[in-house]
Amino acid sequence: MSITKTFYLFPRKLKEEAPCTPEGTREGRTRIYYRNGTLKKEVVYKNGKKDGIEKEYSKEGSMHCEISYHGGVRDGIYRCYTKGNLSREYTYKKGRKEGPARRLYKDGTRLEFECKDGREKVGTWRNYDQNGLLVLEKVYSRSNDLLCELYYEYGEYGRIVTLQWTRFLDDEIEKYKQYAREYDAWGNPGFPVSERKRYHPVDATTLF
Repeated sequence: MSITKTFYLFPRKLKEEAPCTPEGTREGRTRIYYRNGTLKKEVVYKNGKKDGIEKEYSKEGSMHCEISYHGGVRDGIYRCYTKGNLSREYTYKKGRKEGPARRLYKDGTRLEFECKDGREKVGTWRNYDQNGLLVLEKVYSRSNDLLCELYYEYGEYGRIVTLQWTRFLDDEIEKYKQYAREYDAWGNPGFPVSERKRYHPVDATTLF
Protein backbone atom coordinates (compact mmCIF):
# COMPACT_ATOMS: atom_id res chain seq x y z
CA MET A 1 0.00 0.00 0.00
CA SER A 2 1.31 3.44 -0.90
CA ILE A 3 0.29 6.97 0.00
CA THR A 4 0.70 9.92 -2.36
CA LYS A 5 1.79 13.11 -0.64
CA THR A 6 1.05 16.39 -2.39
CA PHE A 7 2.76 19.72 -1.79
CA TYR A 8 1.48 23.14 -2.86
CA LEU A 9 3.36 26.37 -3.48
CA PHE A 10 0.23 28.49 -3.44
CA PRO A 11 -3.43 27.55 -3.12
CA ARG A 12 -4.33 25.28 -6.04
CA LYS A 13 -0.76 25.44 -7.39
CA LEU A 14 0.55 21.91 -7.22
CA LYS A 15 4.30 21.77 -6.59
CA GLU A 16 5.01 18.08 -5.99
CA GLU A 17 3.42 14.64 -5.98
CA ALA A 18 5.39 12.03 -4.05
CA PRO A 19 4.19 8.41 -3.59
CA CYS A 20 5.37 7.11 -0.22
CA THR A 21 5.09 4.02 1.96
CA PRO A 22 3.01 4.28 5.16
CA GLU A 23 6.34 4.83 6.95
CA GLY A 24 7.04 7.91 4.84
CA THR A 25 9.69 6.41 2.52
CA ARG A 26 9.45 7.56 -1.07
CA GLU A 27 8.50 4.74 -3.41
CA GLY A 28 7.56 5.13 -7.05
CA ARG A 29 7.44 8.09 -9.42
CA THR A 30 7.71 11.57 -7.89
CA ARG A 31 6.62 14.53 -10.02
CA ILE A 32 7.70 18.13 -9.44
CA TYR A 33 6.04 21.08 -11.19
CA TYR A 34 6.90 24.66 -12.18
CA ARG A 35 4.82 27.53 -10.85
CA ASN A 36 3.05 27.70 -14.21
CA GLY A 37 1.86 24.11 -13.71
CA THR A 38 4.06 22.39 -16.30
CA LEU A 39 6.06 19.32 -15.34
CA LYS A 40 9.60 20.13 -14.18
CA LYS A 41 11.00 16.77 -13.08
CA GLU A 42 10.14 13.08 -12.82
CA VAL A 43 12.12 10.94 -10.41
CA VAL A 44 11.70 7.23 -9.70
CA TYR A 45 12.39 6.09 -6.13
CA LYS A 46 12.97 2.64 -4.71
CA ASN A 47 13.33 2.19 -0.96
CA GLY A 48 13.75 5.93 -0.60
CA LYS A 49 16.58 6.21 -3.15
CA LYS A 50 16.59 7.33 -6.76
CA ASP A 51 16.48 4.26 -8.99
CA GLY A 52 15.71 4.57 -12.69
CA ILE A 53 15.65 7.42 -15.19
CA GLU A 54 15.28 10.94 -13.82
CA LYS A 55 13.88 13.38 -16.38
CA GLU A 56 14.01 17.17 -16.23
CA TYR A 57 12.03 19.49 -18.50
CA SER A 58 12.14 23.16 -19.39
CA LYS A 59 9.23 25.49 -18.62
CA GLU A 60 8.22 25.16 -22.27
CA GLY A 61 7.96 21.38 -21.91
CA SER A 62 11.04 20.29 -23.88
CA MET A 63 13.47 17.73 -22.47
CA HIS A 64 16.34 19.26 -20.48
CA CYS A 65 18.21 16.18 -19.24
CA GLU A 66 17.93 12.45 -18.53
CA ILE A 67 19.95 10.87 -15.74
CA SER A 68 20.12 7.18 -14.92
CA TYR A 69 20.27 6.26 -11.21
CA HIS A 70 20.81 3.02 -9.36
CA GLY A 71 20.71 2.80 -5.60
CA GLY A 72 20.75 6.58 -5.20
CA VAL A 73 23.85 7.25 -7.36
CA ARG A 74 24.29 8.04 -11.02
CA ASP A 75 24.83 4.86 -12.99
CA GLY A 76 24.32 4.63 -16.73
CA ILE A 77 23.65 7.26 -19.38
CA TYR A 78 23.43 10.99 -18.67
CA ARG A 79 22.01 13.12 -21.50
CA CYS A 80 21.67 16.90 -21.60
CA TYR A 81 19.56 18.76 -24.17
CA THR A 82 19.57 22.32 -25.50
CA LYS A 83 16.20 23.47 -26.82
CA GLY A 84 15.18 19.84 -27.17
CA ASN A 85 18.32 18.78 -29.07
CA LEU A 86 20.91 16.44 -27.57
CA SER A 87 24.04 18.43 -26.67
CA ARG A 88 25.98 16.28 -24.17
CA GLU A 89 26.11 12.60 -23.31
CA TYR A 90 28.13 10.90 -20.58
CA THR A 91 28.37 7.42 -19.11
CA TYR A 92 28.39 7.05 -15.31
CA LYS A 93 29.46 4.09 -13.24
CA LYS A 94 28.71 4.12 -9.51
CA GLY A 95 28.51 7.91 -9.38
CA ARG A 96 31.57 8.73 -11.49
CA LYS A 97 32.08 9.49 -15.16
CA GLU A 98 33.41 6.30 -16.68
CA GLY A 99 33.30 5.37 -20.35
CA PRO A 100 32.38 7.01 -23.66
CA ALA A 101 31.15 10.60 -23.82
CA ARG A 102 30.37 13.14 -26.51
CA ARG A 103 29.32 16.73 -27.11
CA LEU A 104 27.25 17.90 -30.06
CA TYR A 105 27.33 21.52 -31.20
CA LYS A 106 24.83 23.75 -33.00
CA ASP A 107 26.94 23.91 -36.16
CA GLY A 108 26.77 20.13 -36.60
CA THR A 109 30.27 19.37 -35.35
CA ARG A 110 30.87 16.94 -32.50
CA LEU A 111 33.47 15.92 -29.94
CA GLU A 112 33.92 12.33 -28.78
CA PHE A 113 36.11 11.26 -25.87
CA GLU A 114 36.51 8.77 -23.03
CA CYS A 115 36.19 9.40 -19.29
CA LYS A 116 38.06 7.48 -16.63
CA ASP A 117 37.89 7.69 -12.82
CA GLY A 118 35.58 10.70 -13.07
CA ARG A 119 38.01 12.69 -15.24
CA GLU A 120 37.35 13.93 -18.77
CA LYS A 121 40.82 14.90 -19.96
CA VAL A 122 42.23 11.43 -20.32
CA GLY A 123 42.97 9.35 -23.41
CA THR A 124 42.04 10.58 -26.89
CA TRP A 125 39.60 13.37 -27.80
CA ARG A 126 38.29 13.42 -31.37
CA ASN A 127 36.63 16.38 -33.11
CA TYR A 128 34.48 15.79 -36.21
CA ASP A 129 33.18 18.35 -38.70
CA GLN A 130 29.63 18.67 -40.08
CA ASN A 131 30.32 15.88 -42.57
CA GLY A 132 31.54 13.46 -39.92
CA LEU A 133 35.21 13.80 -40.92
CA LEU A 134 37.86 13.69 -38.20
CA VAL A 135 39.59 17.09 -38.03
CA LEU A 136 41.41 17.08 -34.68
CA GLU A 137 42.71 14.60 -32.13
CA LYS A 138 44.05 15.46 -28.68
CA VAL A 139 45.84 12.91 -26.53
CA TYR A 140 45.94 13.31 -22.75
CA SER A 141 48.02 11.49 -20.17
CA ARG A 142 46.66 9.87 -17.02
CA SER A 143 47.56 13.04 -15.12
CA ASN A 144 45.42 15.24 -17.42
CA ASP A 145 48.44 16.60 -19.31
CA LEU A 146 47.98 17.32 -23.01
CA LEU A 147 50.54 15.18 -24.85
CA CYS A 148 49.90 15.93 -28.50
CA GLU A 149 47.45 17.32 -31.03
CA LEU A 150 46.89 16.12 -34.60
CA TYR A 151 45.14 18.29 -37.18
CA TYR A 152 43.74 16.62 -40.29
CA GLU A 153 43.29 18.18 -43.71
CA TYR A 154 41.38 16.56 -46.57
CA GLY A 155 41.99 16.47 -50.28
CA GLU A 156 39.56 16.47 -53.15
CA TYR A 157 38.46 12.86 -52.60
CA GLY A 158 38.26 12.96 -48.82
CA ARG A 159 41.66 11.37 -48.26
CA ILE A 160 43.85 12.66 -45.45
CA VAL A 161 46.78 14.50 -47.03
CA THR A 162 48.59 16.19 -44.14
CA LEU A 163 48.78 16.07 -40.36
CA GLN A 164 50.08 18.71 -38.01
CA TRP A 165 51.62 17.06 -35.00
CA THR A 166 52.14 19.06 -31.83
CA ARG A 167 53.89 17.36 -28.96
CA PHE A 168 53.90 18.97 -25.50
CA LEU A 169 56.97 18.10 -23.44
CA ASP A 170 57.99 19.11 -19.91
CA ASP A 171 59.70 22.35 -20.87
CA GLU A 172 59.18 22.77 -24.62
CA ILE A 173 56.77 22.25 -27.49
CA GLU A 174 57.62 20.41 -30.71
CA LYS A 175 55.60 21.01 -33.87
CA TYR A 176 55.80 19.20 -37.19
CA LYS A 177 53.80 19.10 -40.38
CA GLN A 178 53.90 15.65 -41.92
CA TYR A 179 52.43 14.21 -45.11
CA ALA A 180 50.57 10.92 -44.87
CA ARG A 181 51.60 8.48 -47.58
CA GLU A 182 49.96 5.26 -46.39
CA TYR A 183 46.29 4.69 -45.58
CA ASP A 184 44.16 1.86 -44.32
CA ALA A 185 40.91 0.64 -45.91
CA TRP A 186 38.99 3.56 -44.32
CA GLY A 187 41.37 6.26 -45.48
CA ASN A 188 43.11 6.73 -42.13
CA PRO A 189 46.85 7.45 -42.00
CA GLY A 190 49.39 4.70 -41.44
CA PHE A 191 50.44 5.97 -38.01
CA PRO A 192 47.57 5.75 -35.51
CA VAL A 193 47.59 8.44 -32.86
CA SER A 194 47.71 5.80 -30.12
CA GLU A 195 51.06 4.62 -31.49
CA ARG A 196 52.34 7.98 -32.74
CA LYS A 197 55.09 8.26 -30.12
CA ARG A 198 56.82 5.24 -31.68
CA TYR A 199 57.37 7.10 -34.93
CA HIS A 200 60.30 9.39 -35.52
CA PRO A 201 59.25 12.47 -37.56
CA VAL A 202 61.08 11.37 -40.71
CA ASP A 203 60.55 13.72 -43.68
CA ALA A 204 58.76 16.11 -41.33
CA THR A 205 59.08 19.85 -41.65
CA THR A 206 59.79 21.68 -38.40
CA LEU A 207 57.47 24.67 -38.10
CA PHE A 208 59.64 26.60 -35.65
